[in-house]
Amino acid sequence: TPVEKNTDIIESAAQSSQLKNMVFMKSIVKTGRGAAIVTATGNGTLAGQQSIKDDTIVQRSKSDLSLSKNMSWFALICIICSAIIGGILIYFKEKTIIEGVTASIILMMSAWPAGLIEAVTMTFAVGLKKLSETQIVIKNLPNAEQLADIEQICSNKKGIMTEDRMMVNKIFVDGEIIEIEEDEYESKALTENKSVDLSFLLSIASLCTNTEVKNSPDGWTIEGDSTEGALMIAAMKGGINKEDLSLSLTRIGELPYDYERQRQSVIYKDNNGDIFVFARGTVDAILNVCTDIQLHGYVESLDNKKARAIRAINHKFAKEKDHAECVAFAYYQIDGELPHKYNADMIEQDMIFLGMMSLIDHVRPDTKSAIRKCLIGGIKPIMLTEDSKESVLGLAKELGMARGESDILTGEELETISERDFYDIHDRFSVFAEVLPSQKAKIVKTLREAGHIIAMIGRNSSDADAVRQANVKLSAGKTGSSAIVNTSDVLILDGSFNTAVKAVEGIRNTLQNVKKVIRYFLSISISTSA
Repeated sequence: TPVEKNTDIIESAAQSSQLKNMVFMKSIVKTGRGAAIVTATGNGTLAGQQSIKDDTIVQRSKSDLSLSKNMSWFALICIICSAIIGGILIYFKEKTIIEGVTASIILMMSAWPAGLIEAVTMTFAVGLKKLSETQIVIKNLPNAEQLADIEQICSNKKGIMTEDRMMVNKIFVDGEIIEIEEDEYESKALTENKSVDLSFLLSIASLCTNTEVKNSPDGWTIEGDSTEGALMIAAMKGGINKEDLSLSLTRIGELPYDYERQRQSVIYKDNNGDIFVFARGTVDAILNVCTDIQLHGYVESLDNKKARAIRAINHKFAKEKDHAECVAFAYYQIDGELPHKYNADMIEQDMIFLGMMSLIDHVRPDTKSAIRKCLIGGIKPIMLTEDSKESVLGLAKELGMARGESDILTGEELETISERDFYDIHDRFSVFAEVLPSQKAKIVKTLREAGHIIAMIGRNSSDADAVRQANVKLSAGKTGSSAIVNTSDVLILDGSFNTAVKAVEGIRNTLQNVKKVIRYFLSISISTSA
């Protein structure tokens, strides 16, 4: 959203709260995009300076491990037992105080297992090293220890349970469905189709992106959102290049995609000075702002019959195997100049529906076996996704997480249920579809308040609030949202659900080995003391 720039000079000695035009390290960008000038790095930042001051506090907090607490209790028990035995020697065996105290100290020293702390530390180090070799990084060990006790593991679908290699497989334009081959570089269905509306649709799809796609010998390289990358690749297969479009069109504004509107709009001006708004989003979100439809180059009124037909096609796409999402497109030309200040209500109205694209994203080959491991290990896997119930149902059935639509709860249905009622029925569902970020957080919070130990795997900024509500916070992928990475306890570098399950297994095995080491040292200590 455009904002006014503050041009007033700020005092050089101003406090951080007065620096209105600054973004500080670890600030969270939940939606939209922007650019900023870096003025300080590392210890030069305010957060860096504060971390230097708080370094001793941070170091002390690292010792707050559950294992350390247990060892402290053991030490206290040793002291108490030694003191009791010393008292017995003094009062009942008629030993002198010096003899009794000496005997207590000797007993306490012999009872304490020498080398135990070092052995436990080494066991932890070996376990964490094994985890790091499997794309797992432990950031916060005290919280990560709880992975061994988790009862439910929540996860987004996109890029965690699926491969996150989005691909456009079908296009609906001019009232027809065009099937696209899964060839990596070209599509005859697109290059041989001479439809003007198809070319226009591919152009809008390319213009409504902020992602870079490069063609390399190893395949397409996407730097940014995978959905946008798939749209750009489809446009390239049809002979549409974004760089060529930029020669005649200049972007002058944008309303970024957000999960409330479920739309994104970009504003372009051509070389003649005409201004166009191009929008993409979910089918329902786009239809809600459209009054017309373009068919074979002609604009017609979008009546209820045509809208129902479009939604029927969308439902058909959603039920197909590996379906990920359906993206619809619309446009219109602004009369006159773009207002200096504008919002979604002003820009996204009376648009012309052009068409939609169906995207697929294959399930990771190891996801099904990982879910089976969870169930065997006493962990309930839960899917939280923004995708529709229809598109999620096939995947949920394949993974064994649902048998029918009644096993899936939507965000809309969730809003009709009181918190108390949801608290009572939450165990009935393993899949939650069409949920907003706030609803994800509500679900995880309810599960935690019901007494379950919850792990949440997040990837996008929409998962950030839900991740914060979990007992154990996991971030998926090297390029995961900073909002999640900064607060996570465990990083899953390859972003795979299977690797997250391996993290649980690794922590459980490490703690089992630690218990074996403790038992071994205690048995030696007790026999020596005896």
